[in-house]
Amino acid sequence: MPIDTRCPHCQKAYRLKDEFLGRKVKCPNPECQKPFAVEPLPVEAAPKPKPAAPKKSAAELEAEAAALLNDAPPPNAAADTRTVAMLCASCDHKWEVPFDKKGKNVICPECKFTQKVPDKKEKKIDWRDPNADRPSMAKGEEVPEDLKAQMARDVTFGALEKAGAVKDDVEPVPLTVTLQRIAVVLGVVAAVAFGVLYFMQSRQENKEQQFLDDAVAEVEKITDEGMAKGQPPLLKAVIMAAAAEHALRNDTPDQRKLALERFGIARQLVEQAPARTPERDVLLGQFAVLIIKFGGTDEQIGTEVRLRWQPAGRGVGAQLNAGLGDVQTELKRLLVGLNGSDLDFRLSVVRRVTAALEKVKHVELLTEILGQGFSAAEMPEAAAHMGLELHRGGNAAAAKRAAEQAKALMAGNPSPAAQALCEVAGVALDAKEKLYSVPQSGPLAYFNRVYGVILSAANKDIATATAVATRGGADQTDEKLRALATVADWAENPSDAAAKAEAILSGEGRGRSKAGYALLRLATAAGKGGQLDLADKLIVGIEDEGLRVWAKAEAIRAKLGTIKEQKAELSLVEQTLDKGKIRAGHARTAVTVARHNAAATGDQSAAKEYAAWTEPVFRACGLAGLALGIQDRKK
Repeated sequence: MPIDTRCPHCQKAYRLKDEFLGRKVKCPNPECQKPFAVEPLPVEAAPKPKPAAPKKSAAELEAEAAALLNDAPPPNAAADTRTVAMLCASCDHKWEVPFDKKGKNVICPECKFTQKVPDKKEKKIDWRDPNADRPSMAKGEEVPEDLKAQMARDVTFGALEKAGAVKDDVEPVPLTVTLQRIAVVLGVVAAVAFGVLYFMQSRQENKEQQFLDDAVAEVEKITDEGMAKGQPPLLKAVIMAAAAEHALRNDTPDQRKLALERFGIARQLVEQAPARTPERDVLLGQFAVLIIKFGGTDEQIGTEVRLRWQPAGRGVGAQLNAGLGDVQTELKRLLVGLNGSDLDFRLSVVRRVTAALEKVKHVELLTEILGQGFSAAEMPEAAAHMGLELHRGGNAAAAKRAAEQAKALMAGNPSPAAQALCEVAGVALDAKEKLYSVPQSGPLAYFNRVYGVILSAANKDIATATAVATRGGADQTDEKLRALATVADWAENPSDAAAKAEAILSGEGRGRSKAGYALLRLATAAGKGGQLDLADKLIVGIEDEGLRVWAKAEAIRAKLGTIKEQKAELSLVEQTLDKGKIRAGHARTAVTVARHNAAATGDQSAAKEYAAWTEPVFRACGLAGLALGIQDRKK
């Protein structure tokens, strides 16, 4: 006798044979499919049996199923009026094509795009069999026979899909559409990458600016207490000059204005130093080279990110932004500040400034104001050194013009450098103008030595120049050192001249010399050769303590220039515990080393170490150098 039962999970009612009583079956409801034990419903809850439907023949059942699933055999091709709806993948145009075009290529009547008419063929699944499409060895609860008949009447979407009653509407995507989608994805990825990169760069720039701002803040903490007399203004000037350079290179009008303000502060600090010292002079010489970086192209001048080269109304770009300052006026002020200092040092400044101006093609600026830094008697020598630097740089035409100017100035003011320049530049001299010569043997007068060294060096005969420079006895030690400094300026391997100088200094000079600026140049030459030990032996011969420390800074700077990709040891920064011994050269070294390391490695973690340095001046120099080095690395 049949049993009326109900799934306790989905409450769907079933009627089963009595042989399933107590057995565990799986609920046929596709939304449930949970197993349950067959138990009869209470008599009072048993549903009333439905009147039995009239039995239909097998043929009638097949016809109904075929009609339901559209399984009817297709009509004859001649009478087939079915069509397939099409949607153009290129222009979205809709149209219909005959049914017999399935699987074939057709052309869109709107945009002429060729695409295939869908014709997906799949294996038909017998929707009547609930166990169809299952692996032959599959395990699980077997569906009772009477439930199979009931499940055959409940057609699910999945069964219809497997039976082929539901067609797959997905068409092949054209290549153009695929490429467009890829382009969109790549665009999104690129935008995200750019955003991340921009965020990281902005963060780095903010840190860089913070390092510089912190350095400037430390300047206010540098006081006279415990410091050597006259040092605080010079220490502050070193830091403010670095801050000025950093601001200038940010290339905005506001930063250019800030750079000029900071440069003005640095210059005033040096000018107001209580006494003229070698440190004061070397700082002014450094500023004379730095101010040239403030000049720019017409475009930069027009956008106010750089200064004009000459006062308003004169020179290239002179009419642009007439209200701003100009490079020539600032340079003139620095030359006036140097007037009266050691002649050899001022001549070395002229050569450095000339080389810098030659790179930007504005040497005429210096020609017009050269007299601000030299007396009338010194002018032939100054003009000659300017011309010699142009000759060394390969500008023969400009060197000849400078030689002609020097010749005109020689009347009543003989100059060994001017005579040598005229000879190498091809400017004829009268016999009475040829006052200097180098005898084959015997002692050499100072000016003859200078003439002979310059002439030989300018003609690239370094061996002869060295021989002339080292001739003479022990009473000419200082003259020899100055001459060897000139040889080093011209030689491809300047450390050779430095080694010759060290031998003379330690031998006949007994380790001391009054040619302090010459030893500074020779120590720098040793640094260019990577020989800091040799530089140290030359530096000890400098009498002035401040100039000794500065010479060490310049030697280190030259040495680091030869190892641009390598990190320098922080031990090069000599942090003296005695505040009274801190000099401007120490600050110069701290800025140089910190800048080099940041540029070489990009490592910003050193900021913590710099911030932990005891004295404000060292903290400021470390952070300022770090900011400049990061900027160097970007540029």
